[in-house]
Formats: sequence, C-alpha cells, structure tokens
Amino acid sequence: MGEATVGDVLLMVSELATNALRYAGETFEIRIMISGHDLRVEVADSSAGVPQAQWVSAGATSGRGLAIVESLSDGWGVTAERGGGKAVWFELRAAGG
Repeated sequence: MGEATVGDVLLMVSELATNALRYAGETFEIRIMISGHDLRVEVADSSAGVPQAQWVSAGATSGRGLAIVESLSDGWGVTAERGGGKAVWFELRAAGG
C-alpha cells in the first residue's frame, strides 16, 4: 500500500464512520476488500445524502473528515446502495499500481 500506514487507514475509517453516525444517525457497515496489495474500505449507511469535501476555517473544530480522506487515500467516492443509502469509500493502491 504505497506510503499509507495502519494509522492512516484507521484515521480514514474513523472519519467515515463518524460521518455516518453524525449525518445518517443510525447504524453503519464497514466493508474491507483486499485485492493483491490494494485496499478498498467502504462505510455504508441508510442515508441518501451525498457527502462532499468542504473548506473550513483554521479555527473550525470539525468539517475536515473528507479532506483528510482525500489527502491520505489514492481515491475516494460515494456509491449508491441497492435498496437505498450509500457507501462512502476510499482506496489505497500498491506502490506502482
């Protein structure tokens, strides 16, 4: 996984899980997929709201979660779930991949 560390992965999962609880207000599901040395993590919830990275002021105490995911991952996005809801995901690719 390139330069990513276990700490980076845990931070990104924590940010997505926090968003799921904060905005969906319900339970969520974490899915982890590994293909070779590539990693994809999805956090799915029942909310149809699509999260977007936002700009926040230096003094803000929240609102940086997706910016953190964007900066630490090789890609992230949102996928609609069958039956409603969404999955917010990030990927880390093997070095050179």
